[in-house]
Amino acid sequence: MRKTRLALTKTKVNGRRYYCVTTPKLGGGRNRRFFKEKAEAETFMQFAKVQQENYGTAAFSVPDALRVEAIECCELLQPFGVTLRDAAKFYAAHLKAVTGSRKVREVVADLLAARAADGMSPRYLGDLRVRLGRFAFLLAKK
Repeated sequence: MRKTRLALTKTKVNGRRYYCVTTPKLGGGRNRRFFKEKAEAETFMQFAKVQQENYGTAAFSVPDALRVEAIECCELLQPFGVTLRDAAKFYAAHLKAVTGSRKVREVVADLLAARAADGMSPRYLGDLRVRLGRFAFLLAKK
């Protein structure tokens, strides 16, 4: 099967001349962009060639809207010295924590372990164990 290559061609649509830049699509296939002016088409072709050299065919699979959104997000994060990847990892962890559900017994056990690791007094830990144990028991009955 023939692979799509980066190409600039002339074409006519309804009797008008247009210039078509064909770019390969990730996973097979092609994308085509049409321009009225040859200079615009050549500029886009040079841009596409640089993208292909730098990132391969995967560069053509990113839609323009996503590219613009990524630039806007980077500008929002720049004052904080955080990358877009860092923000996405943080948000994914946040969503996992917020949307996930755990049993009350598990949360109580984790809290008691954390308090013990923090060096809390045995009396305080015993009080927590009794109070939260009763709370977990009452919720489990429902």
